Amino acid sequence: MDQIILKQISLIINNNKELLKIPIRQKAKFEGWLKFELANRLEIIGMENVEVESRNGFGYNRADISFLTMNVIIRLN
Repeated sequence: MDQIILKQISLIINNNKELLKIPIRQKAKFEGWLKFELANRLEIIGMENVEVESRNGFGYNRADISFLTMNVIIRLN
């Protein structure tokens, strides 16, 4: 699963080089944008029930991204 996530992040970065020049130059955060881009890519490749910043059901901790694959819930923190 790690390789799938890393490949999708790599695709996002490579496809948005021009856009990323500004936050890199300003040393600005772009984590929020990347979360939604990654969530979108996960849906495109067939992951189900993709959510950003969803509660994990065991308290107040939130997963950055969660999704369902092969009947297993994956939570990325």
